[in-house]
Amino acid sequence: MMAGSGIFLLAIFVAIASATPRNWGSYAVNNSQGYQDAAKLLLSGLDFTVDPCVDFYQFSCNTFLKNATIPPGATRIGTYDQSQQLVNSQIATAIGKLDSSASITEKITARGFNSCMQAFNAPPSDLSSKINTLLLSQIGGLPMITVGWKEMDWGSFWQTVGKYESQYGVGSIFSSYVSVDYGHTNQHALYINQVCL
Repeated sequence: MMAGSGIFLLAIFVAIASATPRNWGSYAVNNSQGYQDAAKLLLSGLDFTVDPCVDFYQFSCNTFLKNATIPPGATRIGTYDQSQQLVNSQIATAIGKLDSSASITEKITARGFNSCMQAFNAPPSDLSSKINTLLLSQIGGLPMITVGWKEMDWGSFWQTVGKYESQYGVGSIFSSYVSVDYGHTNQHALYINQVCL
């Protein structure tokens, strides 16, 4: 909650500055409905009964913390989360209104969104046993556990690990990712670690 508070505090300054139209030299603060809505959201979290010079955190967060409801299954909520939900809702609404005159980019976005929503709304299926059995059979078991385990070459090993990450969208017994090689920044490196629990 503390990291989100820093962002929240910064956003409060923006909200206060945007709450009323001002003209600072040749730069006018935007007074569109979107800015007004953002300012209203941020200002609604302030506790004006607290002196910000005495306790700025309480001034900036009290009302939000008092009124915020953490959704079931979530561990936190913040103005960023609320704003992201609003943006996601607006994207879904806009995609729902697309017609045949939509651009290629809009059509690709709509297909991706609809695919994600279809997968999200599909009944869950537990493939863990199938995936585990298949993985262990392809890598020949586990060293120190499987009697007579034979080491496989690294190319085959990484093809197998990659298959599970790409086909099933799950990590295997390892997690892996490619990023910059911090020792040689002009090349990439493959990093491996234990799977996240």
